[in-house]
Order: sequence, then C-alpha cells, then structure tokens
Amino acid sequence: MKTVRLRVSSARRLLSDEGTPNLKAVVLVRDPRGVMTSRARMDWCTGAPCADAATACADLRDDVRAAKELEGEFPGRVVLLRYEDLSLVTTCFTFASNLLAGLFFLRKNYFYKYTSLSQIGFFF
Repeated sequence: MKTVRLRVSSARRLLSDEGTPNLKAVVLVRDPRGVMTSRARMDWCTGAPCADAATACADLRDDVRAAKELEGEFPGRVVLLRYEDLSLVTTCFTFASNLLAGLFFLRKNYFYKYTSLSQIGFFF
C-alpha cells in the first residue's frame, strides 16, 4: 500500500493494529526546497497551508521526529529515507527496500542497467 501526504504520526495506529503484525513502513521525506518547487507547479497548491514554506518545514520536522519514534517503537518495521539519498544511490536503496519487505534481491543487473548514469544518453 502506498500513501502520499499521510502524516507519519498517523502510521502508529496502523503499525499497532494486531491484525497487521507484518506491516512495514518506509517513510520517504524530501528537502522542503524540492517540495516547494514541485508544489509551485501544481494548480491545486496556490494558498496556505500548501504553498507555505514554514508549514512544509514544520510538517517535515514533525514527520522526521515521529518516524524516529516509530523506528524505536517498531524495530525492523519502519525505515526513514531521504528522497535525495534515494535518487543518488537507487540500487542500494532498492536492495534495502527489498530486504525490508522480505524479498530477495536477485536481479541486481536489471536495476543497474536501468538506473545507472551510463544509461542517460539512451533517453536523449
């Protein structure tokens, strides 16, 4: 299941549910400058609180704090990742995500082939 813009503190209830003992969460956060740049291009994000940088920064701070608390409360079930790190070393984070999900990482060459810098020329 993927959610977008779910406040991390709301995930506690899902992780605590006895019916979902195998639920894991990857909290992907992004530098607020990137968030604000992306939002500036969206027609639906023109006013407060969406277009307010102070709100975006406060939300990020709260979500990181909540993710760290959840990592301690649910060891091995919550991972906090920065979007910027993920974009730099895609293969490494794909490997880590597969381990978190309990999947084996057998197709390393596939991910390298389609995520390496040497493939950029293919798209131009």
